Amino acid sequence: MPRLRSAAVGGGSAHGAVLVDAEDRPQWLAALYRSAVLRDRLVGRAGGAVRDLVADLDLTHVRASGTEAADVDTWADLEALEGR
Repeated sequence: MPRLRSAAVGGGSAHGAVLVDAEDRPQWLAALYRSAVLRDRLVGRAGGAVRDLVADLDLTHVRASGTEAADVDTWADLEALEGR
């Protein structure tokens, strides 16, 4: 998403940018993170949730537009989103 890239590069955040939904919940898998920060955090770590790895980073929040932050967990969710 170009808006995430713009925010990560020019947003003044030290660690990147994350998409947030209408309720202001970060969408951790829809984000751009500075690779050096992630590498440092991954040392000695095995497994775990992405949220636990990145939740306390200094990230610029980018408000989702339209269905960018739609919750799609199943093929049925995807079909509903695509209006099939």
